[in-house]
Amino acid sequence: MSLLVVGAGGFLGRAVARAALERGEQVLGWTREPARLPRGVAAARVDLLRDDAPEVPDGVRAIILLSGHAVPGADHGERLARESLFMCARVVERARRARGLRRLVYASSSHVYAPSSEPHVEDEPPAPANAYGAGKLACERLCVDAGGEVVLARLFGSCGPGLPRGLMLTDALESAVRDLRATKDGAARVRMRGPDAWRDLLALEDAAEALVACASHPAGLSGAVHVASCLPRRSSQLVATMMSALPGRIVVDWPAGEGPAQLAVARRLRVEAGWKPRHDLDSALRAMASAAWNLRDEGC
Repeated sequence: MSLLVVGAGGFLGRAVARAALERGEQVLGWTREPARLPRGVAAARVDLLRDDAPEVPDGVRAIILLSGHAVPGADHGERLARESLFMCARVVERARRARGLRRLVYASSSHVYAPSSEPHVEDEPPAPANAYGAGKLACERLCVDAGGEVVLARLFGSCGPGLPRGLMLTDALESAVRDLRATKDGAARVRMRGPDAWRDLLALEDAAEALVACASHPAGLSGAVHVASCLPRRSSQLVATMMSALPGRIVVDWPAGEGPAQLAVARRLRVEAGWKPRHDLDSALRAMASAAWNLRDEGC
């Protein structure tokens, strides 16, 4: 099978391409930066915001759509949501015309749901509470309207070296590394923006393998699928594990209160596709910290 990864040069895209190659897939990658792709990927330079997207080559049986702005938060406003929808629409248009395409996998997000202290289930109606979630939901609907087998892979979070800036883990890590380098006593204090909360997080490789499983599953797989560990962890536990790989004494201050949980019931991938997490989350967190320290000022 040939697999097209759209957004193959990003944090998750590169991992998806590697996971697909390891399964023996022929992988094509659309990206603005072909030099970032793993060896073995047939790369095409494509900027979906500026250039006309090429046609999907004959022989491609599945598309994993990862393009779009991928960092939620206060800075993700309507403009970024519109740009992500525009990029999605270009790919969907090409998918409609593709000959032999069997399945479209859209990398969505848990942010399509309303905040809840209870785990989200896969048949739960979406009710986004911010522009990022609303944009993801709009892209989901665009994909579904295209017809055919469409998998809405709702990710609850992944981590590893190269995680983009602007997220809880990378913000905390950058603050700690900056303080450690600026002081001589080997101590740092990190002040978190939001309160502690329950989270569901995967190692990057597990999230990538889940998306490839969605694309390559031989039976008809469509609709909403949760990409999650189902193993809740406190944000404070995740941050403490990550900080343990840095040299020095690090104090992390959390605001009072309880933040919104991001928890999942993830049944379909396990039952229908036989996927389950197999990579160690703690190792991924520590690898993030080691990479950030070694890269010095180049980010996480």
